[in-house]
Amino acid sequence: MEFSDISEYYDVHARSWATQYDVKAQTMHSPVRDRTKTVSGLRTLRASEEMVLEIAAALDAHRIFDLGCGFASSLLYMANIKPEIIYSGICASDTEMELARERIRDAGRVQTVSVFRGDFEDGRNYRVFPAQDIVFALDSWHHARQPQKTLNLLASLVRPGGRLVVVDWFRVSDGDDLRPGELACLDQWQDAAGLPAIQDLSAFHAASDEAGFARVSDRPLGEDVALSGIAAMAMKLASPLVGGLDKATRQVWQARLAAEQARRKGLLDYRAIELIRP
Repeated sequence: MEFSDISEYYDVHARSWATQYDVKAQTMHSPVRDRTKTVSGLRTLRASEEMVLEIAAALDAHRIFDLGCGFASSLLYMANIKPEIIYSGICASDTEMELARERIRDAGRVQTVSVFRGDFEDGRNYRVFPAQDIVFALDSWHHARQPQKTLNLLASLVRPGGRLVVVDWFRVSDGDDLRPGELACLDQWQDAAGLPAIQDLSAFHAASDEAGFARVSDRPLGEDVALSGIAAMAMKLASPLVGGLDKATRQVWQARLAAEQARRKGLLDYRAIELIRP
């Protein structure tokens, strides 16, 4: 899978979601959960955004970079809480960028929040940016086709003492232990979610070590983002109805259900990883 494939995938999703919803209120990557309330069936990022803000407060951060900002939902949420920080983000598609910039203008944040379209694995995209206090990837790291190369690049973007925060799904089962049906489950999720690869957790940590990062924390968030049993069953029962939806929405439904099935089998886990650049 090439960057052009990922860009096209998100262009399709962006157009679909923009048609069906008011993207200023409900978007991909929109925070819809806090620590006291869960919305079943949606993979949500509010707790992860709060984690980044807590790190920002501890570091007295001045610059934060979103590695896969989508419609800038996370950046705008953080800017509302800590407006003194300079926020930057990279997204995969032109449609996402246009919608993100519109939202930034509407929020009156053009002086402190900026986004651009590009491949986060292309080092040329970071040449104009000073070293960042925090770089975070919330639900976007799974699009890395060359994790080691990307981590090496990010080691130059993050300032010494700064943090790289990655929150995403990782493969946690040894491939030799997987049965054919379980492999099919992982393949289904990978195809439905438009992923270049399902990254192994231990391989990610080995790559981050090689890039010069040190681990601060690594904890599971699977229970926070997984579908409830009732929601998963409802999605199975509703699968014939899903066929009447547009392709992009069907892919989202299929990806959520397949990811939950893989998590329940112990194949995948949703992790929050904090790394420091010494």
